Amino acid sequence: MKRWVALAIAVVAIAACSSSNKSSKGPTTTTVPSPSTTTASTGWAPAQLAQAKQLADKLRAHGIVCDDYKIYDKPLWVEKDPTLPPPGAITECTSGPENLTIETFDREGHAYGFMGTKINLVCTSKSGVHPSFPYVAALTWFIEPDSKGMGDRIAAAEGGPPRVVSRASACPK
Repeated sequence: MKRWVALAIAVVAIAACSSSNKSSKGPTTTTVPSPSTTTASTGWAPAQLAQAKQLADKLRAHGIVCDDYKIYDKPLWVEKDPTLPPPGAITECTSGPENLTIETFDREGHAYGFMGTKINLVCTSKSGVHPSFPYVAALTWFIEPDSKGMGDRIAAAEGGPPRVVSRASACPK
């Protein structure tokens, strides 16, 4: 059991490599299209969209700003990166200067399968750039802020350890 938990934590830790649009050191490339503000024809699972909205609402209820809430357009997202299995939903909002990307799933296996694939794609990219990254993880969702400090605040607002953890990790070298 300890090995499984350690493996799951390692997968999540590396997963934040996916936040390639989180760096403040100049322009970066992202693998997903810009999000949409409309919910019609987004293509995401209604339950996971509702879960993402609940997570954003809970942040706001705990005093964490989550403005400009947007839903990514699934058909465009899948078209942009067909090798990555889509989550149940992807949304984002801004908290001051930070971007908060919310990814939700119908079950734990899908969440970690998604992150495992995402980690592999990001960490083995030919760019050679594998930045450190903050993320907040639970069994069926991830929130990717721009800073570890914001990640700590989000984890506390969403319930804290052991159910919700904030990490800052990097791709293995």
